[in-house]
Amino acid sequence: MDKLHYQDACDRATIAKRKLEILKALSDPSGSREAWGDFLLWSDAFYVGLEKMATGRLSRPWFGKIKHIRRKDPLLQYMDQARNAHQHGVGSTRAIKADSKLRMGAFDIAAVKLGSQEVSKIYLGDDLVYPAVIITLVAVRNYDQVYEVPEIHLDEPISPQYLVFAEAQMRHIETTLRAASVFVDNPKDGS
Repeated sequence: MDKLHYQDACDRATIAKRKLEILKALSDPSGSREAWGDFLLWSDAFYVGLEKMATGRLSRPWFGKIKHIRRKDPLLQYMDQARNAHQHGVGSTRAIKADSKLRMGAFDIAAVKLGSQEVSKIYLGDDLVYPAVIITLVAVRNYDQVYEVPEIHLDEPISPQYLVFAEAQMRHIETTLRAASVFVDNPKDGS
């Protein structure tokens, strides 16, 4: 793979990391849906860019292994399907009233009144948590397939929280990018 393709993948990873920082800095749940979608979109853009650059004798089979991990790892698969549902409107990406909760993409938010002041309340499972911004991941529906919130990532338990998931995805992107660097301008790769 050439330096230009590698740099493109680095740029996409940098944008994904910036989107993660925005997500982490949110103090108001109203921006969470957009920030979550932006992170999912740029995370996927990284993998798309990586696939385009992995065309050589050595890099193509290596990327096949990365693709296999992404398909088989519960967290990485969930994140990919959440991006598909979010971007393509396949899943529940608009706010719809269900009981006292608003379902928005892969998390639940409810706005309620305390006295005369409206307060956003966040549901973590069945527990009501406020005023901190905690967003609960929910199953993602992509056409007729349902992807439950995973509790495993790379054969290790993982807490089902959206920032934990986003940080794990970002670590995977960074690790993958470091591994891809061995193919840059490698004459044995032949790309």
